[in-house]
Amino acid sequence: MSKDIDFSKVDVKFYERMCYPKHNQDLHIHSEDVRDIVPVLKKEQPKVIVEIGAAYGTSSKMFAAIAKEFGGKLYSIEPNPKKEWEQNLAEYGLLDFAELIPKASPWVDWEDKPLIDFLFIDGWHNFRNVIVDYYYWEKYVKEGGIIAFHDSNFPSTKKAIDEVCKYSFLEFVAEARSRVGTKVFKKVKDKRGKSVFFGPWVGEFGFEVAWWQGFCRKKSREFDYTMVSSYPGNEGLYEDFADEIIPHELTGQPMCGFANGLKGDWEYPNVTRVFSPFAKRFIPKEDQEFIKFGSKNPNSKYDIIIQVNEHGRKQFHNWENLLKAWSGLKIACYGKTGKWSDGHLEGTDDLRNLSIKELTEHLAGCKVVVGPASGALHLASYCGSNIVVWSDNKTYTWKQTMKQRYEEILNPFNNPVIVLDDWNFTPPAEEIVNAVTKFL
Repeated sequence: MSKDIDFSKVDVKFYERMCYPKHNQDLHIHSEDVRDIVPVLKKEQPKVIVEIGAAYGTSSKMFAAIAKEFGGKLYSIEPNPKKEWEQNLAEYGLLDFAELIPKASPWVDWEDKPLIDFLFIDGWHNFRNVIVDYYYWEKYVKEGGIIAFHDSNFPSTKKAIDEVCKYSFLEFVAEARSRVGTKVFKKVKDKRGKSVFFGPWVGEFGFEVAWWQGFCRKKSREFDYTMVSSYPGNEGLYEDFADEIIPHELTGQPMCGFANGLKGDWEYPNVTRVFSPFAKRFIPKEDQEFIKFGSKNPNSKYDIIIQVNEHGRKQFHNWENLLKAWSGLKIACYGKTGKWSDGHLEGTDDLRNLSIKELTEHLAGCKVVVGPASGALHLASYCGSNIVVWSDNKTYTWKQTMKQRYEEILNPFNNPVIVLDDWNFTPPAEEIVNAVTKFL
C-alpha cells in the first residue's frame, strides 16, 4: 500500500477497513469503535495522542494517522509490544508519527512532555488497573482534552468508569456500541482546583506509615484537592490533609516477596502489581511531612500496650512471665485479627482491629509500647510513644539495622526507644522487664 496517503482526505470507512479488515477479528479495536471515535477526533484535531495498551498496533495506526493529519504525534505505551506493531505502522508510512514506549503505564515519566490532547485507555481491564491508568494520566490531559475508555462493556471497566465519574469532571461525548464498547469523555474544568490522587496503597503497613503517608502529606501541599486510596481502616493516616479518602477493596498485602491475606488466588497479581515503587527505595525525611498521630487526645488509661506478633520468627514465648512482672498495671494488646493475625493475651484489654484514629489515641497516651519489630511498632513511633522493641541486629535492604531505624531514621519526633537486638527476636523476659521499667 502507498506510504503517501493524504489522511486529511480519508473517511471513516477507510479507518474501519484499516483497523478491522476481518469480521472475525479479536483482540483489536472494532468497527463500531472506529465509527464513533474518528468523528470526535476529526473535530477535536488532537496533536498529542497517548494510548495505553498497543499490543499489535491495530488502533495505533489509526491514532498515528490522526496525529499526522494534524501535525502531531502518537505515543503508544505497551510493556509487551508485538512485532506487528511496527509492521502495522510501516504499512501506512506512519512510523515517523508514532513512538513506542515499552513500559507499564504508571512507570512512564511524563513530567517534561507536552499536555495530552487525546488519551485512550486500553490496558489491563480489571478495576484496579483502569483506576490506576486513569488517575496517573488524567493530570497530564489538557483541560478540554478527550479521554476514551476501551472495553467499556467489561464489568470491571464499567465499574471503574462509574467510580471515576463520581470524582472527576468529565463530560460525556460519545459511546461506541460495539461488542466490547468504548466510552468517550471530555475533561472539563475541575472546580476543585488542581487535584491529586495518591494510591491505591497496597503493601506492608510499616512502609505505609514510615514513608508513604508522610510523602503524600508533603506532596499534597502542591495541590488544591487531595484524594487518597488505601486499605479500609487506615483512613486516620491521611485525614488531616486529604479531602477524600477512598478505601479500596483488595485484602491481600505483598510482604517481603510474597502475598498474604488474599481473598483468593485471583487477587495475587492485583496485589503484587500495585506494590508502590516508593516502598522499594528510601524516601528522605526532607521529602516527607509528619504529624504526631493521637496527640489531640493523649489521655490513655494504659500503662503498657503490647503487640503480640505471631508471625514465624517473631514469635515470643515469655509473655506469661512478663504479665506476672507487670501485675497490677493496666495493659492492652493491639494489632489485627484474621489471617496473619496478632495475638491477644488473656487478662489484657483487646484493642485489635480498632481504626487507626482510635488506636493512635491510646498509643500516644500510654506509658510504653512493647513488641517485636513490625509496622505496628513504627506506628507507635509516629505517635511519639515510648517504645521497647526487640529485633535482630542484621543489616537490611537499605543498609540499615533495625536499631538505626527505630532510634534515628524512622523516629521523626526523637521519642525514647530501647532496642533489644542481641537475642534475635527472643530476648530474656528480664531484659524486657528492665527496659520497660525505665518508662514506668
